[in-house]
Amino acid sequence: MRLAFHGAPFSGWQIQTRQRTVQGELTNALRSLIKEDTNIIGAGRTDAGVHGKNYVAHFDVLNEFDCQELSFKLNRFLPDRISVYEIKKVDIDFHARFSALSRSYSYTLREKKHAFGNDLVCNYTRELDFEILKSCSELVKNGKNFSAFEKKEVTIPIPFVKFIILYGLEKIIQSFFRFEQIDFCVIWSDPWLELC
Repeated sequence: MRLAFHGAPFSGWQIQTRQRTVQGELTNALRSLIKEDTNIIGAGRTDAGVHGKNYVAHFDVLNEFDCQELSFKLNRFLPDRISVYEIKKVDIDFHARFSALSRSYSYTLREKKHAFGNDLVCNYTRELDFEILKSCSELVKNGKNFSAFEKKEVTIPIPFVKFIILYGLEKIIQSFFRFEQIDFCVIWSDPWLELC
């Protein structure tokens, strides 16, 4: 399942007690439609208020269904802030989190106050020094090892290292800055590397 969500009304992706979450809304809608007790597994967790533009999730079912029809019906059941783009049948060993080849995170700062889009950007009305920001982005660019920031109790039996392979900073139009980071997980497995 490929979807998008506007995170403002949600307490993140993962189901939490007495909290409205994206996973909770999807699970309730899906169970109502397919009449099965299934769980939706997302590509990763998000914090409260974080948006997902091209998010991937999966779920396992016992019965066959028409993917396009289910996608259409889910969109009718779901709140306006969640959109299902498509549902596809995948191999049984596919996992939304562990089969991902990359994840991309985008952070946008706006230099000037504007009437539109304030819930999607950070308004920072002080002067930004683009050259200093650009030089800072070089510190984490291409192949730095950030494994110290990973949890120690990894669920994968082989230790993995996160590399930031691209950390771009570009000035868009005149009043926007966008920081984009694309992460790839690399699993060390002698004698070869395997992308996860």
